[in-house]
Amino acid sequence: MSTPPPIQNPYGRPPHEQPASPQHGFYQHGGYPQGPYQPVPQWTPPERVKQPDSRPGRFLWWDLLPTVPYVVLFFGLPLFFTLVFGRQESTGGEAEAGMADPMLVFLENAIIFGGIFALCLLVSGKALLRSTITFTHRAIAWLKLLLIPAIWFGVILANLFMTLVIWRLTGQEPDTSANQAGIEEMTGVVPFWAALAIFGLIGPYVEEYFFRHLLVGKLSRHLNIWICGVISVAIFAFMHVAVELFSGDWMLLLLTVVPYLTMSVAFTVAYILTGRSLAFVWLLHAFNNCVALLVTYYVLPWAEELEGQLEAVLRVLPL
Repeated sequence: MSTPPPIQNPYGRPPHEQPASPQHGFYQHGGYPQGPYQPVPQWTPPERVKQPDSRPGRFLWWDLLPTVPYVVLFFGLPLFFTLVFGRQESTGGEAEAGMADPMLVFLENAIIFGGIFALCLLVSGKALLRSTITFTHRAIAWLKLLLIPAIWFGVILANLFMTLVIWRLTGQEPDTSANQAGIEEMTGVVPFWAALAIFGLIGPYVEEYFFRHLLVGKLSRHLNIWICGVISVAIFAFMHVAVELFSGDWMLLLLTVVPYLTMSVAFTVAYILTGRSLAFVWLLHAFNNCVALLVTYYVLPWAEELEGQLEAVLRVLPL
């Protein structure tokens, strides 16, 4: 008598053929008969999009083209005249603004800054274009433009706070630097569009090329980037108060350097956190200068006129 053929198990593979798994007993009773054990995939958050680096590059011999004239004109000559003729004879700023024709001084600045700007743009044009990636690497990256007025407003608040602190500690209000006084005297004789071009756009690019692009962006290939930031902040701030620094009056230096320190810190931190973006920090610096020029040319005259009208009203309304 022949043996009948075995009946195929309708519920999957026999128990002795089930694969081993952490839930082996579950499979023994026929759970998930099709194939081996498959773990349930765990949810993971999407990977955060990192801020891309603008790759400022390494130091090149071409960087000397704008660097040499800038260092000679804005560092070497003032230091030379200070050492030769004494501290009271230092060039630039208040002395220059008080002794020379403001229009002639402006034309000199326009020629110097215009020539150095052309050289800076020649050697850093590609880096400038690469740095625009901070606005384009994501669909909403352009919203970083809104950070520019926000950072500027933060600098204003920081300056107000530091003004109160200095006044509280010393009993004196922060003074206007010779550099600022000279610029204000020049803006009194030149048209708005000319001041906007030189002080609002060209000047900021030249300064950001040296103090952020070179001293932070390229130097950070050799030093820690935050150490480079400290170097940049110090040189930028004290260069703008060179007259006060060479005068030896440390109280005057303290009263004039604070606004430049806060501004320099803001520019440097913004440059680092935006991936060493020359485009972003240039726009930030230009926004600051353009707002200052708008206030100088349009807001202050209106405020002085309004003050005069209020004084006239008060004269006819004696208390």
